[in-house]
Amino acid sequence: MKITVANLIIKSLCISLFCLNVLVSSYSTASEVHNYQSQLELADKAQQDFSKVFYSQLVKTSAFQAARFSTVLALFQAVESEKKLNNTVKANALIIRNQYLLTRDYDEPEVMLLIKQLLDNNALHSAQKLIKTINEQGDDSISGQLNYLLADFSFQRKAWPKVLIYLKDNIGDLPIEQYHHALLMKGVSLQKQGKHHRSIKAYEKVALDSQYYTAAQFNIALANIRQGWWTDAHKIISQLLASQQTPVQGQEVTQEKTLNRLYISLGYSMLNQAYYRNARKTFQLVGLDSRYSNQALLGIALTAAHQDDYIGALNATRFLKNKQQDDLPIDEAYLLMPFFYEKSQQLATASLGYSQASSYYQDKINTFTRLINSPLNFESTALVMNSNATMTIEKIQIDLVANYPMYFFTQRQNSLLFNTWLKQLNNSKVSQSLTALNEQYNALTIKMAKSIMQNRVAQLNSYLNQSRYGLARLYDNNTVEQ
Repeated sequence: MKITVANLIIKSLCISLFCLNVLVSSYSTASEVHNYQSQLELADKAQQDFSKVFYSQLVKTSAFQAARFSTVLALFQAVESEKKLNNTVKANALIIRNQYLLTRDYDEPEVMLLIKQLLDNNALHSAQKLIKTINEQGDDSISGQLNYLLADFSFQRKAWPKVLIYLKDNIGDLPIEQYHHALLMKGVSLQKQGKHHRSIKAYEKVALDSQYYTAAQFNIALANIRQGWWTDAHKIISQLLASQQTPVQGQEVTQEKTLNRLYISLGYSMLNQAYYRNARKTFQLVGLDSRYSNQALLGIALTAAHQDDYIGALNATRFLKNKQQDDLPIDEAYLLMPFFYEKSQQLATASLGYSQASSYYQDKINTFTRLINSPLNFESTALVMNSNATMTIEKIQIDLVANYPMYFFTQRQNSLLFNTWLKQLNNSKVSQSLTALNEQYNALTIKMAKSIMQNRVAQLNSYLNQSRYGLARLYDNNTVEQ
């Protein structure tokens, strides 16, 4: 959760710190980046179409002609073995080569896992063909599970209306964890379309013992916040915090991340409602090694200032400024620190702080502008895939998944795996198509990275203008010694 106060500081400088309105949202309007949804869909479809042609030819090669299995279980075991060896393409090809088994023994438990494997790797045409054939058997229970898989596929692509279409029929017949996951996807899809009341109804059906319960309750709290029901939201988050206090063996890391995220959400929600004392205490509970620590420090600074504790506010912003990271709260600390000096009547120090902030912002703007205008390629700048997708350019880390869906970067990686099998096909047209596909993925990834940097330049320009405004105002009022 990122909190942006850049567009609010000028107003605060002109009147009072108490006019700061901290936005409780994942990304405020000021920090949104350009939406490439249509281009994401085009790249996704291009890979789906390429996969259809590629696999139809690959399964005809000598490497797969003898790859026939007599049972779904034997096929599943072979696929799992290939996946462990990172032979994803071969695993997919084995499923497609033996698709008759899935349509013949469609009620075997491994069938859903094998179809999910195809969907996870964007072999949509092959998956849809299997799903259509199985649905013709008229088994409602099986059809419900297939719709669940398609809903999950659409959910990853943020195709909210499609998710709701696949989940519109009775989902109560799904296995219990799939049912709860379906409720969560349904709730999120409704919430993303502004249908908060209906989304809450879906979330409330997720059982307490489900792995999706915490996410569902947290989303209820967010829906309540967006409707102005602050008291209900605070109560839910407080209950979630209490439930996360008891360590569960093997889940300590996940629990800590969840706790810190809840602290941040509750803290900024309380700050926005002027519960400054409680908000400050909540921020202080966030671990210093947490990914949310910078946002917590910024929250401590803001709550301290609202309490007229400018020493505490300055200490928090000073701690932030000393961090050697490229992060939005650190950028904001450069502007807030002289502002806090000004409010505490240390005007000469405030003037120096505004000057330093202006230099800091200008230097960063120059760096980002140079990078935006320079060629960017994946030979010198790798895309690192772990729990997210990041690029590091001259010590500047760009978190792509913070702004764009993870599936795009996963499928970009998958498209690179086709290269190993091109020799098996010996087809120049397929090779040319794959080259074009990879270029399409790379061009859009670079565009995304530069869009994020352009957004940072816009933010930094706002901070720069506010720093200059603060400095000019001090001199115009003759409050700083010449």
